Amino acid sequence: MKKRILPALLLCASLQAQTMGTLFEALKQNPSIKLDDLAVMKSKVGYRDVMARFYPKVDALVGFDHYNRPSSLVPLPPNKILPMVKDPTVAQPFGTTIKRAGVSVSMPLFVKSLFTQLKRSELLQHSAKERKKLAFLQKEALLVGAIANWHYLIRMQESLATKEKSLQKSMQVVRLKVKTGRAPESAMFKLEEAVDSIEIAKNNLKIQVEQIKATIYQLTAIALKKPVQIHQSNKIKEEKLFALEPLKDKADADALALKAQKEQLWPSLVAKGSYFSNQTDAYNNDKSVREGYGSYGIYLKVPLFNKSNYTQIDQAKLSYLKSRTKIAKATLELKADAQRLKATLPLLEHSIKVA
Repeated sequence: MKKRILPALLLCASLQAQTMGTLFEALKQNPSIKLDDLAVMKSKVGYRDVMARFYPKVDALVGFDHYNRPSSLVPLPPNKILPMVKDPTVAQPFGTTIKRAGVSVSMPLFVKSLFTQLKRSELLQHSAKERKKLAFLQKEALLVGAIANWHYLIRMQESLATKEKSLQKSMQVVRLKVKTGRAPESAMFKLEEAVDSIEIAKNNLKIQVEQIKATIYQLTAIALKKPVQIHQSNKIKEEKLFALEPLKDKADADALALKAQKEQLWPSLVAKGSYFSNQTDAYNNDKSVREGYGSYGIYLKVPLFNKSNYTQIDQAKLSYLKSRTKIAKATLELKADAQRLKATLPLLEHSIKVA
């Protein structure tokens, strides 16, 4: 039995020994924070994905071609074909079924849209980091607000307890007066109604406290029995709206996405090369013959018409306009919240003093 009681006591003691520092450390382990970490990692992978497009692409190919008439394994000059024609015992490199195995290499030398996409991926990476920072600050604020509200509710509970105690004393005096006929019975009813209203208010406060405990547990996975102590270390400073930074980065990234999509219409310069080993049964004597053949070159690719490119440009333009509209919407909302908080802070401080 003692072995069961001791861990329970240690757990209870640890729950009461929490500080804001330990709560903040526990907050870092919140699954939603882990999701933000994954979002940052995903943005880094996106950057590496764009970088990978600058590297050569190498493919191994194995297959066969079948023709309805004998075809050459490789291009042959006339001075090499004539001796073969004169000597039937020589396997001529022509056949109807040609087996091929080899490699092909391609590499972009200059593709303008890739450089724009690289800048975009850098912005998205920065935006993901800012969103992670903002999300953590929001959860810290929610945690601090929950603790502060808990302290306020405790003050309210103490105030209600004092009022209830005072009413109980008044009820004793009034009850005697009613018995002696010096006060009407309705006076007693009014006091009882006041006590009942206090009981209802106390129950409502208990419900709010339980909701706060649930919020704190959801954020930190720590079940508190009482609120930790907090105090304001610095005055509130009015600075730029940090919450807009991730949205601005996203809008700038969408602008670059639109630019990159338009650059798909630009010419691009690519290098290509390949080498294949070809085998067939010679059509003149059925002997096996094998020839190797390779090539490399530099090509200027000029897109003349691709309807989907113009559709994608329209989609990128709409995404950019949507991002700019979100910034305008968020700016109005944040300014309204800032004005509301600035106006209600003195009222909250007064309520705490009065409670």
